[in-house]
Amino acid sequence: MLREWQLNNRVQDKLLILRPEPGATATAKRAEKVGWQVIKTPLATAISIPWSINESLSFDAVMVTSAQAIYHGGSELDKLKDYPLYVVGKATEAAARQAGFQHIVTAEGNGASVLCCLERDKRMRILRLCGEIYKDYEYKNFSRKENTQFFIKILYRMQNIASLPIEACQALVENAIVLLHSSRFAEQFRLLLAKTDINPDRVQIAVISPAVAEQIGKEWRAMAIAEYPDDTSLLKAAASLK
Repeated sequence: MLREWQLNNRVQDKLLILRPEPGATATAKRAEKVGWQVIKTPLATAISIPWSINESLSFDAVMVTSAQAIYHGGSELDKLKDYPLYVVGKATEAAARQAGFQHIVTAEGNGASVLCCLERDKRMRILRLCGEIYKDYEYKNFSRKENTQFFIKILYRMQNIASLPIEACQALVENAIVLLHSSRFAEQFRLLLAKTDINPDRVQIAVISPAVAEQIGKEWRAMAIAEYPDDTSLLKAAASLK
């Protein structure tokens, strides 16, 4: 039982990384370079879903909000590499370039930021590559515009873990700072933590955006919000909690 463990207030500089792979390893490497001791316990695993492109489908841009769509796109992505690709964040951009995409527009933030870029460039027929659970970002001036169409292709699903692993719980009672990269996994972490004997008011968290902070609530021992939605800023936020 978790209540039998002894809280060690002397243990410092540990990070608990909960994002799925391969992002978890990428974050861990960045953290280790600046001196953190890292514990990786991804809250979910991405599983590919077979998909295909109908050659009769007409679109003028491709939209991706997570690098997972690139990792699980398979050979069908080869059919899309001549199209402009609109993505969220540097990590997704890097994955897309490695996959062979050349015409990439990168937005920071979330899907709403990408939609701003799509509107700016007057894209009207957008192929969206995403996971089984995705957000319908509202963008009043764009999504309601006459003749605008989104075509959704599901490339993967996330298989969630049922409980926090023992190593994650041990890290938490040893004062590890939790990194939260998305609203979805912030909520999942909150629910999984509720199944343990660890109270939120003993846990410090660093979140990648104000949206994630809003999702996770205010019941924590301490919380820091990254200035920008990237690992560098998130690690700086975590460092401010030490």
